[in-house]
Amino acid sequence: MEPMRNRRRVGTFRLLLAFTVGVASIVVGIYAHRQHQPYENGTSATGTVTGVKRDVSSDGVTYGRIFTFTTPNGRKVSVAESEYRSARPDVGASVQVSYLKSDPRSARIVETSLLMPVTFIGMGALVTLATLVTFVSRRPQ
Repeated sequence: MEPMRNRRRVGTFRLLLAFTVGVASIVVGIYAHRQHQPYENGTSATGTVTGVKRDVSSDGVTYGRIFTFTTPNGRKVSVAESEYRSARPDVGASVQVSYLKSDPRSARIVETSLLMPVTFIGMGALVTLATLVTFVSRRPQ
């Protein structure tokens, strides 16, 4: 009887772990989506990719964009994106930028691609739902 109880505990722990990973994936997807949306009370500008940051790790090489834009009062602002990608960005490419008037260094690139956030949200929802269904179906009657 004792081994069965331990197996049930391990199974419950795995389900809780999977549920937590699913919820975390949903949160990451929502966060990633918001990071590429215009600021609610922000200002928009067109910027240019003027440089590339390179990061080398055991997983390979990733790249971040450095972009420059001009504020309405003529101030040139350069910002290094905090996000890295596997594809090397094209220097000279035009990007849409959103920033807070009081803090132009808060600028972020506005992107319409939803592939990565939707993938994280979708996979997170699938894992979360599957663990909930499994947990409910395993409860003793």
